[in-house]
Amino acid sequence: MKLVKMLRQKLSKPGGKNAVATAADDKSADDKGTNDLYLFVSDCGWQARLVSADGVISEEPLGEELVLPLKDQSASIKNIIAHALDKIGKRTTGNVGNLTVVLEDPRIVFVEDSPATASFSKSNIAAIRNFGCEHLGVDEVSYGYTHLDPETDNQFSDTSKGVVAETSKGGMYGFIEVDRLRDYLSSFGDLAPKIALVTPAAHAAILGPNEKHDAHLCHIFVSAYSTVVAAYDVKKSVAIIRSIPVGIFSISDALSKAQGLTSDQALAELQRRDCIAPVFLKEAGAGSSEVPNQFERILGPVVQDLGNEIEKTLRFFHDQRG
Repeated sequence: MKLVKMLRQKLSKPGGKNAVATAADDKSADDKGTNDLYLFVSDCGWQARLVSADGVISEEPLGEELVLPLKDQSASIKNIIAHALDKIGKRTTGNVGNLTVVLEDPRIVFVEDSPATASFSKSNIAAIRNFGCEHLGVDEVSYGYTHLDPETDNQFSDTSKGVVAETSKGGMYGFIEVDRLRDYLSSFGDLAPKIALVTPAAHAAILGPNEKHDAHLCHIFVSAYSTVVAAYDVKKSVAIIRSIPVGIFSISDALSKAQGLTSDQALAELQRRDCIAPVFLKEAGAGSSEVPNQFERILGPVVQDLGNEIEKTLRFFHDQRG
């Protein structure tokens, strides 16, 4: 799993760098386990991968792309965490020394450095928290900070101890409601003390080009009822993260309501009609004689337009910053 491989490279040591939110309990299980577990969860799916003590990554990741809610349950990250741990099994989790959790949660709000955050530093943690509370409309937040400049180390922020890295210009804050984070952590039970890092999926995507030095990158995360678009320009140190309130279950719910189908039937019907997944859209080189198929002819311009719009948006935010 590309995300987990990248996370292992960047977050291999507990209490290291690049975390946007940390567990309230900072205990580490130094030698109590033999493996590091990386767990990615959304409100409708999960992926997990183990890394042994000598750095060997498990050949195949565990996980399920789509998990339907049980009867009388709603799609939620907390339910998926419990489901994932049950599938992984206690025999496996019992050998885990450190756990990294990657959350695909649209309720995590990102804020880029701006005049409103210019005064934030080590000395005014209360101001940062108040800013986050006002931004999210909640009573208490957990937060973290990461630099966007690839030449600057992303400093680890431990807000539970009242310590935050110096926040110079060119970075991004991540905020999550404390009660929500506690709710997630409570789902881990005996594994909770082994949690080394909790980080948003969009933040992990931003770290990708820093590691690989790509020019620009865009990730689209689709969950049950939301879609998060994370675009990043490494040369200009610009990141844009936006959440759209439409996801997989939004479409199936609409079909279910319109056709009088159950949720299972609606999803099965959508999967039966799926003609996009097996299509690999590639950019034909100049003078190429290859004839695109019907889906490439239809979707190619759409994908190209999307890429152009992302490029324009990144350029706009960079110019506004200047």
